[in-house]
Amino acid sequence: MYLINELARKLKEEYLILENACLNFNMDANNWVDLGEEIHNGRSEMNNLQQNYLENDNIYFR
Repeated sequence: MYLINELARKLKEEYLILENACLNFNMDANNWVDLGEEIHNGRSEMNNLQQNYLENDNIYFR
């Protein structure tokens, strides 16, 4: 019984950490892998937006 209670406590703790991470990044994820993929995709999108902005900005200064 102790082992089951300890496992439940660990799972709850892990869930709360994941939930807080999702709130901090303002993203939805069911697990750490999903959160990592969301963060990676978000960074890729930001890099693309920044690159497009810089390319468009250079057009006006040519």
